[in-house]
Amino acid sequence: MLKLNTQGIIVKKEMLESLESPYSFKELILENIAPFPGYYDHFHIPLDEKEILPKYLFLVVRSFDFFNDDMFFRMTARIKSTFNYEFDACLGQLYLHNELKSCIRLMLNNYSIVPEIVKAFEKEGIVFSKNKKVKPYNSVIKIKTFFSLEEIDHGIFKHVLKPEVHYLQIPSFLDWDTFEHITLSLKRNLDNRQFDAALAAVYTKIKMIELVRIYDKDCNLEKLKIIKEKYNQEINEYLSK
Repeated sequence: MLKLNTQGIIVKKEMLESLESPYSFKELILENIAPFPGYYDHFHIPLDEKEILPKYLFLVVRSFDFFNDDMFFRMTARIKSTFNYEFDACLGQLYLHNELKSCIRLMLNNYSIVPEIVKAFEKEGIVFSKNKKVKPYNSVIKIKTFFSLEEIDHGIFKHVLKPEVHYLQIPSFLDWDTFEHITLSLKRNLDNRQFDAALAAVYTKIKMIELVRIYDKDCNLEKLKIIKEKYNQEINEYLSK
């Protein structure tokens, strides 16, 4: 079976708002209200306390090239070497008041170190947007990240470190609006539709592998096969129009 340890992109829609924190930030930091919104929103499944807690923060950058991977990786490695706490940082893009903004997505368990992380990036030359009150809104977000995947069936991959996350290979690239339309249509015709879906793509030597990221705490191979088949049907029907 194929193993993928490579870089790629995830595109998803999340509801963001200003970070609520006892620390007074001068920088604009957004938090996601529900980290996997498609898992709940369309079918009114109530959130429990654990799911409400934000799992990601987005530090909005005033100016930084989304494609400066090498610079970002070097500065992040330098910063991580000075911290005793683990955190993950990825380059990203999001929309704020219909304006495309660069951002740094943070994933961490200890929120008390966020001020230190922000200061460390500023020492590296990153200039953040000024803090302001941002009410909850939906934004399409694109994140550059590393993937460690293992194929468990033809075109179906598991995330090596996250058992609730899987990736399904699809036949073609989709823009976000098309993907969202197909996903909503697909879910209406599934009995077992409690999952969150996002777009993804990973680099290989010869091509990009187009994927759908599935988040489902109670997933199994049989369900993944059904979802993959339905996506392929919907995509092929769309492409044939």
